[in-house]
Amino acid sequence: MKLRAFMILLAFMFSLFHFSPYIVEATEGETDKAKTEVKSDSDEQKDESEDTDIEPNEISPEQPKANEDEKPDKSGDENGEETAKSGKDIPSETPEEDTEKEDQSRKTAEPKNTDESAEDEEVHQEPNTDTSLGLLSVNEYQEGDQGPHIVTLKEKLTILGFANWSSPSKYYGNITAGVVEDFQDYYGFEVTGIADKTTRDKIEEVLNPPYRDGDRGDPVVELKEKLVELGFANWSNPSQYYGSVTAGVVEDFQASYGLKVDGTAGQSTLAKIEEELTNPQYRDGDSGDHIVALKEDLTILGFANWSSPSKYYGNITAGVVEDFQDYYGFEVTGIADKTTRDKIEEVLNPPYRDGDRGDPVVELKEKLVELGFANWSNPSQYYGSVTAGVVEDFQSAHDLTVDGIAGQNTLSKIEEALTNDPYYEEGDSGDHVVTLKEDLTSLGFANWSDPTQYYGSITADVVEDFQDYYNLPVTGIADEGTRNKISEVLKPPYRNGDRGNPVVELKENLTELGFANWSNPSQYYGSVTASVVEDFQEAHGLRVDGIAREKTLVTIEEALASISYTHYDLTLSDALDIQLKATPQTDKEYDTYVSKSYINNNNEVTADVLNVRGGPGTNYWTVGQINEGTKITIIEEVSGWYKIEYTENHQWVNAKPDDVFYYLNPNNFINDSIQQFQFLDLSRPSYIAADKLDQFLRGKGTLDGMGQAFIDAARINGINDIYLVSHASLETGNGTSTLASGVPVDKNGNITRDSNGDIANTNKTATTVYNMFGIDANDSKPLRDGAKRAFEEGWTTPEKAIIGGGAFIGNRYIKDGQNTLYKMRWNPLAMDETGKFGRQYATDIGWASKQIGSMYNLYQQIGLDTLSMEIPVYR
Repeated sequence: MKLRAFMILLAFMFSLFHFSPYIVEATEGETDKAKTEVKSDSDEQKDESEDTDIEPNEISPEQPKANEDEKPDKSGDENGEETAKSGKDIPSETPEEDTEKEDQSRKTAEPKNTDESAEDEEVHQEPNTDTSLGLLSVNEYQEGDQGPHIVTLKEKLTILGFANWSSPSKYYGNITAGVVEDFQDYYGFEVTGIADKTTRDKIEEVLNPPYRDGDRGDPVVELKEKLVELGFANWSNPSQYYGSVTAGVVEDFQASYGLKVDGTAGQSTLAKIEEELTNPQYRDGDSGDHIVALKEDLTILGFANWSSPSKYYGNITAGVVEDFQDYYGFEVTGIADKTTRDKIEEVLNPPYRDGDRGDPVVELKEKLVELGFANWSNPSQYYGSVTAGVVEDFQSAHDLTVDGIAGQNTLSKIEEALTNDPYYEEGDSGDHVVTLKEDLTSLGFANWSDPTQYYGSITADVVEDFQDYYNLPVTGIADEGTRNKISEVLKPPYRNGDRGNPVVELKENLTELGFANWSNPSQYYGSVTASVVEDFQEAHGLRVDGIAREKTLVTIEEALASISYTHYDLTLSDALDIQLKATPQTDKEYDTYVSKSYINNNNEVTADVLNVRGGPGTNYWTVGQINEGTKITIIEEVSGWYKIEYTENHQWVNAKPDDVFYYLNPNNFINDSIQQFQFLDLSRPSYIAADKLDQFLRGKGTLDGMGQAFIDAARINGINDIYLVSHASLETGNGTSTLASGVPVDKNGNITRDSNGDIANTNKTATTVYNMFGIDANDSKPLRDGAKRAFEEGWTTPEKAIIGGGAFIGNRYIKDGQNTLYKMRWNPLAMDETGKFGRQYATDIGWASKQIGSMYNLYQQIGLDTLSMEIPVYR
């Protein structure tokens, strides 16, 4: 039986030897057939290997170099100083910044990029086994191995910063071997890529304390973060490297807590770090948020003035604690022990008494000031005998225990007094009394410039005066009825009999608008004030009752907002002298005279040119001139002068200086609701609709239907559209003048006429031109010159004439600063700057006044009552 079993085993082993391709491949004298079989099997093996599992996370990323500088800033307060006590030179409490670089005498190890990549894939192979023994090797991890122990190995290498696997696989491939080589090289081991027991023991050692110069990994990061929290460094993003700087910071910590100073973070050091993080201390050398809170409390109590206290408890902090302890009679140690901290809490909370100090005392004083029991303007933090006396006054006034201590009852009563309705009678005090006095001053019953909070006998007398004036019961107590009347008088409407600063303001506004000339108006609203208000109301279409109601006051404000004033450095007399040199014209009828010496018996002029005077003498202005041989009509003789007929036909003549002065003076027009349009800012559009303009222009000759043309001209040239309509209507006789109706001209722009000399289309007529604004229509030959200008400008339709004429006015006048009718006529800026009359649109002294009729009517038609005015002011 045994022999049979042995023979079967021998046959089985022979068959294995004979058919194994690997054994055949290793056998000498192999046959071609055997080679073919081997190749075939190899192909199968190749096919299998191409369809293998790829080990993820084995691609090596770049790792920050281990020789990066570690520069923990171990400073305390900003600039390394604690500015705790005002008025002292503050030394630095903090160690100097350590800029020493980490010792990198060893080779810098960079973590492998272990992201998945087809380029560095690891083939899924069977675990490493000893086939001769059939046992798994547990002493070495090497390429080809797999299992959970490989995952653990990779996780530890990642923690130590040699790789960055986020979800490591269980396969030990060539990338894993490379990472192990980096670790071995970094720590001076034989570089094999096999994680043998010695290598794994070193990994465990580095992962666990003590940590020292040369170590790296997440535990080092955690250590640094705790040292930062304790205030020994200020790494914002600490690295994984434990270098000389880290060792120096650890030494500082060890020295501060009486530990062995070796720069190695051993178990004792780590335990002390944890203890300090959980049980804060309050003494020189400590740090943390609890120190910040302590400093803030000491600042509130006035013992320091830290604005942004640091976390460090240095010698300055200790000095401040000593001051506090000394002030309150404690043992002076500079250590904020529990007894000291309890006293701080006590002083921060009521009751407050003589000897206390801090912001709560300031707040208490401010409330007592508000209630009128004191007048501290900038109360200190100290609760002394004066403060206690004021508290006693308050307690006495409110039937409290008078002890000068601001206890809970006293503080509650203060809050109640601040929130309850105040009293208004003799003996009271507070901000409400100040307000009452200010109101009575505004109404003219007193003249307090800086009223106090006290309601005394003088205040009561003033209240009595007010009550008597308004027929109220005279009590001297500002009861609700009295205060309501004060509020009523302070607010509109204002009427005859009222008084106060609001009345002064009303008068000043009416003066500015030109309705009065008060230079120093009083506080009384009498019949004269009511009359001026009536004038304003009438001028603005308001109800005329002389009472300054809300609507009247709003209209006054609108008028003020829409009016601007331009001041010129010349008087009206100066302006008149300049304008008379420009020979201003008028069509007004005058009494006119000529010298009798130059008239013969046939009533004919004998002089070459005879002056026509505005009175019987050469001291009168020259109205005009008549030529030799002209026959005159004599009305009467006056002192050697003949009064003659001369202006009965209202021809243009030289204006009387008094008439020039009248039209030159803005004050004659600013209060006239119609004539004030002379000062309308013509650079602002009215935003009227075209159909509204067409309604106004209906039946006005060639202007009929031109509403849109005027709007376009205004928009293009920056001119008020209603002004353009008014101007064109005046110049063209409502669209019926020859220039408005169209003038035929030849190719040179000359007017064509028929055989009778009448204007007509002839064989020489080249086109018809229009001039809607009388541009270049000069007094001597208006038709010829106006048509010539229209031809040169190409104004061959009414629309072109409107838009083109608008451009002329806009460019030559409006945009050049002459943006009102008044300025266009008189050009005050030129007179002010040059002493000459400058460019003026017309010679007619009444030109601006005549322009505004259509403008006013149009504004009324479209309902616009707020105008933007610019009024000249002469010196």
